[in-house]
Amino acid sequence: MQQFFRWIKDIVFPPICLGCRRRVVDAAESDVELLCGQCCLEILDLATPRCGKCGFPAPHENNFEDRREISPFKFSGVSTRRMPINEQRSNYDTIYADCLECRQYEFSFEKTTCLGGYQGHLKELLLQAKGASGQAAGFALGQLLGAQLDASQFSRVVTVPMHWRRRLIRHHSTVETLARGVVQQTKIPLDLTITKAIRPTKKQGTLSPAQRRKNMRRAFQIRKPSLIQDQHLLLVDDVMTTGATLDELARSLRKSGAASVEVAVVCRAGWNVN
Repeated sequence: MQQFFRWIKDIVFPPICLGCRRRVVDAAESDVELLCGQCCLEILDLATPRCGKCGFPAPHENNFEDRREISPFKFSGVSTRRMPINEQRSNYDTIYADCLECRQYEFSFEKTTCLGGYQGHLKELLLQAKGASGQAAGFALGQLLGAQLDASQFSRVVTVPMHWRRRLIRHHSTVETLARGVVQQTKIPLDLTITKAIRPTKKQGTLSPAQRRKNMRRAFQIRKPSLIQDQHLLLVDDVMTTGATLDELARSLRKSGAASVEVAVVCRAGWNVN
């Protein structure tokens, strides 16, 4: 019955794709309502070999220790139709043998899931999500990110928190909106009260890798350690560049009793590989 009413709503008020601004055809077939199939094709990169731990792209496929077969998204009909996002995922979840990032840093999280690189159509949509009225784009990207995850592996979703001073300026948290989209797709419980930013930090984009890690040192507090004891956590953020922010927060979560921490981000920087 719910599907029927959604079908009626789509006929009377057809959804408009946030990417191309065209009508989304057969939106009721997908849980991502506001992105058309063609835009999803342009957003998702499931073919680029990547490190399963940190998400960094690999320059050569044969450098993987255990490379698995790729399952690209399948479309039924023309490219503007909705795609069965819950059925297909990237299978590059193994550790890249010569990953420069993992060789340089000992990350405290176990795995990284991302939609693609910080470039092109995906970058444009994420910048839209960061805008004052970008909640719809952020939620849709979160839904698409959630479709890449195996929800049974996680006990709880947590986010990279925003310091209260920055929230006064931004008025909304893009990461929290992304997380709500992930949760709508996966049904994993979300808790926004566990992590807290306890001091303002400099913008990471202006700093070197070493400065970024120093900038994030002791920047977070775990407010309710009892809620994450022996829990398998999914940590959501928008972009991973060096991984300094996510690593610091994952380390704090692990020290507070979490059994494991995996990361889910919309974009992974450094995606320009040949």
